[in-house]
Amino acid sequence: MWVGSVSYLNAKPLIHGLGISDRPGTPEGLGEGEAGRSVRVETAVPSALLELALRADDPPAMVLLPVADLVRHADVLRPVPVGCIACRGPTWTVRLYGRGPWSSVRRLHADTDSHTSVTLARLTLKARSGVDPEVVALPEEAVRQLHAGLEPAGATSRVGFSEADALLLIGDKVVTHPPPRSGFPVELDLGEAWYRETGLPFVFAVWCRPRASPPPPAWLVQRMRATRAQNLARLASLVRRFAGPHGWPESLAADYLGRVLRYRVGDGEVAGMRRYRAEG
Repeated sequence: MWVGSVSYLNAKPLIHGLGISDRPGTPEGLGEGEAGRSVRVETAVPSALLELALRADDPPAMVLLPVADLVRHADVLRPVPVGCIACRGPTWTVRLYGRGPWSSVRRLHADTDSHTSVTLARLTLKARSGVDPEVVALPEEAVRQLHAGLEPAGATSRVGFSEADALLLIGDKVVTHPPPRSGFPVELDLGEAWYRETGLPFVFAVWCRPRASPPPPAWLVQRMRATRAQNLARLASLVRRFAGPHGWPESLAADYLGRVLRYRVGDGEVAGMRRYRAEG
């Protein structure tokens, strides 16, 4: 039995201890459950998890999917309320960077690892400034070159940073590889913008299962909830183990995992997802 997840730091409270490799895309077994049952975890960037969720030959028990994928594919997916990645205010790892006023944004170069964040960026820009920019995918190599202060070369030169009015970045790279302020001096945290607009938490990802598959067994549901609770109770240990490899200072990682993010699906999170579905 297996589950799918992102490999970012923000997912560690949900998945550490289930049996995981920290290298994206690499499966590793085994976390022992009741009566010797095991769970395998496969990791990928958010935009690639939908393919894992809909794998026909070896369907997962559940996958931590971007909320945008759940909304778009509600006919084949069903949420499993054993945890989520959400925020009630700033999120720190989903951020817009602009050259000037948001009302001037006509072209948004986006880190498309997260479909949810791209939609949220467009909703935010429309609500704040009445603009609906063209979205251009930003390759990972271009993100690295931008951080180094270099104009993308070769195939990535088509991205044309000189034509970008704004950038959208997500994940650990927002902390470890932000763009230079000299080029993009204006910043906006999209979790904070959503909360100020709606008063609701924003849910970036939630556990889901294929509708065609049977519900996950009770022992796995119990174990997923227990894993989340245990990891949040031993957060200091989690931070010491994973902050450095993910490029985070330990004090910042502890605040991020322990205060900024929310992992339980409560009434507020459900209301936030409904609002996102209605507007997105």
